[in-house]
Amino acid sequence: PDKVRLMQRNWIGRSEGLRFEFTLIGAPGGFEKLPVFTTRADTMYGPTFAAVSPDHPLAKALAAKDPKVAAFIEECHRMGTSQAEIDTAEKLGLDTGIKAQHPGDPAIRLPLYIANFVLMDYGTGAIIGCPAHDQRDLDFARKYDLPVIDVFVPLATGERVKDIAFVPAKTDTVRYVQWAGEPGVMTCEEAMKRSLALFESEGWGHREVNFRLRDWGISRQRYWGCPIPVIHCPTCDVVPVPDQDLPVTLPEDATFDRPGNALDHHPTWKHVDCPKCGGKVFDVEPGYICENSQREAKSCKFKIGKAILEQPIDAVQAAKILKDKKSDLMEKFISKAGKPFPAYLVMDKKGKITFDFPEREE
Repeated sequence: PDKVRLMQRNWIGRSEGLRFEFTLIGAPGGFEKLPVFTTRADTMYGPTFAAVSPDHPLAKALAAKDPKVAAFIEECHRMGTSQAEIDTAEKLGLDTGIKAQHPGDPAIRLPLYIANFVLMDYGTGAIIGCPAHDQRDLDFARKYDLPVIDVFVPLATGERVKDIAFVPAKTDTVRYVQWAGEPGVMTCEEAMKRSLALFESEGWGHREVNFRLRDWGISRQRYWGCPIPVIHCPTCDVVPVPDQDLPVTLPEDATFDRPGNALDHHPTWKHVDCPKCGGKVFDVEPGYICENSQREAKSCKFKIGKAILEQPIDAVQAAKILKDKKSDLMEKFISKAGKPFPAYLVMDKKGKITFDFPEREE
């Protein structure tokens, strides 16, 4: 469906833009250049500041020598670093005193800030601040009394930006007044293409494609969860599934004739051996990724509810599994007549182990 395709397209977040480097003046050693990626090459002659993420290597290097910078970065982290938190938070910045020299015009030197709204996990973790055409940049510029330069204006009115940034669609036609080419009327898309071609020909920028897609994701579309290759064994503790057994695949013959998670009542998928001690493993409560879907090894002999698994155990085995003294368990396993009998371990959904004596007769 188109709606699903749109969601997937937004999640992948493919964007084409300009990659270039600022020359930094006054930066510590090893940071003479600052790589930047921008999707709006047409606004390269409209920025009035540059900024890096609080998690940028340059910011960390400055923090290591300046307590003021370290305190500011810590404040940014307390405010949150997710996209949703950043979008709603007050825009904060710290002027580093470093100047970013424009690669196309060395006479343009921009103040370099550490800013809480710049993300490290997209692009290069550094941005150009073009306040007239990005609302976050405009809020930041107004707060810190930075200039606002209109790169383009509405075709009909020619109105300059005040408190609301002018952000037309890339296919809209506008009037360019401050950009790499001559003033004129064109779509933003056309100006972006022409700017990219010009900067590439001048040798200081090149086209680049970036994605917002994270390194990996987990799908929860099947059976309320996905198999996590981790075994929890009471004897061996946490045991990873051996490399040769990866990936842990979901069964193709699950049935949905009962409510709840289909893996809960699958007859074979959840039965495996602990790779270290060889004990049988049973997936006690497969399902939600944050809570379970992890294969549990509680013991090699037990049953869940009334589903008996293998053979019953005796007092010695029970004492070993539960790490209790044999003498404390003997009376549960020995009849009044002195006859020993076996018992099954019973585990409830919360993982609590008790005993079941289906063959016990006093």
